[in-house]
Amino acid sequence: MSDMKKVFKYPVDIEDEVSVLMPKDAKILTVQVQNDKPCIWAAVDPTETYSEFRKFRIAGTGHSIEDGADDNYIGTIQMYGGKLVLHVFEIK
Repeated sequence: MSDMKKVFKYPVDIEDEVSVLMPKDAKILTVQVQNDKPCIWAAVDPTETYSEFRKFRIAGTGHSIEDGADDNYIGTIQMYGGKLVLHVFEIK
């Protein structure tokens, strides 16, 4: 494992659950919208040879989330001038 990390961006679709392939031990930093597309940013070791799928729940305001999901809260994004508000949680 390298001592040097880099920040990578992972665009995600707006679905109830999404899986994102990331290098092993990636550290989730934030979720935001860039160019009208939700993206997750993570600090990764770019030399890591093993990748893993990480799962995320994207829930609109008022939608159900699983018990304990709020322990894995990543962030909230707003789209379309605030008409769509989404909350992102990592599923562990």
